[in-house]
Amino acid sequence: MIIYASAILLSKSRGGYIALVGSLLFLYFPQISRYIKRIPKVFKTVIKLIIVVSFLGFLVALVRMDTMASKGRLYIWEISGLMIKDNMFSGVDVFQTSYFEYQGQYLEKKPEYIDFSSTIRQAHNQYIHYFAEKGVIGLFLFLTVIYIAVIPYFKDSNKNFLPGIYIGSSILAVLIHSFFDSPLYFFTTKIYFWMLISVISTVYYKSILSISLKKGNNFLRLPLSVLIAGIGIYFLSINANHITAYYEWIKGKKQFNSYNFDKTTKHLANAEKSLKNNGKLYFDLGLVSLMTGKYEDAIDYFDKSSIFFSDKDILYFTAKAHERLNNKEEGIMYYKKLIYVYPALLKPRLELSKLYTEIKDFREAEHLLLYVLNAQPKIYNLEIESIQLEAAELLETLIKNEQI
Repeated sequence: MIIYASAILLSKSRGGYIALVGSLLFLYFPQISRYIKRIPKVFKTVIKLIIVVSFLGFLVALVRMDTMASKGRLYIWEISGLMIKDNMFSGVDVFQTSYFEYQGQYLEKKPEYIDFSSTIRQAHNQYIHYFAEKGVIGLFLFLTVIYIAVIPYFKDSNKNFLPGIYIGSSILAVLIHSFFDSPLYFFTTKIYFWMLISVISTVYYKSILSISLKKGNNFLRLPLSVLIAGIGIYFLSINANHITAYYEWIKGKKQFNSYNFDKTTKHLANAEKSLKNNGKLYFDLGLVSLMTGKYEDAIDYFDKSSIFFSDKDILYFTAKAHERLNNKEEGIMYYKKLIYVYPALLKPRLELSKLYTEIKDFREAEHLLLYVLNAQPKIYNLEIESIQLEAAELLETLIKNEQI
């Protein structure tokens, strides 16, 4: 608990702070409740009011720590709400790819939120994320699994209560944190959470099974053991293949960073055999195909990637691949789509102005270049400075050549 608390404090995660307080209250609730019983009713009411006011003040303080981040969360939740509204029962299947489209529609109606546009892979609220991605049925099943696994254990007051309190406090920390982030989006947290769910439910249901077997149902022992062992072996084999595939993927990335593209392709292809429908892997395969001149393959991989993965670079590099194939109209279309979804980005506007210059649409090129030069982003860095310098040089060239 000390290590967990230290990690939360160092992470500066406001959702983590609330989860830590909630899990500590749950952990020490038995001791606290014993003291509360001895306090007169009048003082109990005062204490409850103090706790409520303190908690509300704590929440306000957390929000005021970073108002931009808080507004960003509300922005994400509002767009997620639109996804839920349109896909209440079925869900959108893959959150990040659908968010990509809904963000563009939202910014078209509310351009004042352009500065909040970004690549979002999760809703920063696990319940909203599941609701948007899996629909009301998926959210119901998720909550039902937790209820079936956890609640009966705490209703059993006979034994194993103390271990349940410790495990339950950890589970509760994740569930509270899920109101402010999507911790189960991350692989390590997901494994940790479902492992705790398995432990706490196994301890309880094992005792029920033991009672059932003692009552004369011994004939169930062998088939149940074989079933459990079979399920374990099956999932172990799947995870073993995935671990090997991820190792190949990591090796491929290292080779890519060393500009050894042949070995990169080999390692990524090996990873693809086990990691099906992995958008990030498809993106890496598309990138190495683009770097090795296999532009049509690159476009195919980027198209596959966009089904399972959302990132502005997918559209950007798809446009680049079409440029290399001299498909200027296709390149223009993808740059426009990128600008539509991420209107705050300057790089695609610069690249689009170059394409318009090539097809001799100088008026559109001038319009885009002036936008880039007049842009005043909240975060100004060397990359933006470089983009604006290049835009100024291109505009100057167009003026010198009397093309505008």
